[in-house]
Amino acid sequence: MRKSLIALFLVLLSACAADPNAVFIEGSWAAVVEETAPGPARFASEWYFGRGEFIFQQEVDTDTWFYSQGRYRVLSSEGDVLMVEVYDISGDRFTYNNQPATFTIEIDREAETIRINSREFEKAGN
Repeated sequence: MRKSLIALFLVLLSACAADPNAVFIEGSWAAVVEETAPGPARFASEWYFGRGEFIFQQEVDTDTWFYSQGRYRVLSSEGDVLMVEVYDISGDRFTYNNQPATFTIEIDREAETIRINSREFEKAGN
């Protein structure tokens, strides 16, 4: 009986263990792309993931930032790829009329970067 309880405890503990990909994306991520043609332009965006909440900020020009926030959940995690759903969204971008949106996050642990919608982000000040 005691061995059965220990085995059950270990199974429950492993089921509750945090997904390493979900843990990896927690924190702030920043991307900046400098473009020179047709003229000088700067585009920056930042993501924050933590405790099931996200914040997204995007700089359109040097004086204007768009801001969105909401909740997120991991739909699947395989290898170094997460499928994430954002929902309960409010703000300037990614509102989708408060409809959930799904996207893929690719992880490169060696470079300590993530890729969201084909854009690369690196850890920012964590």
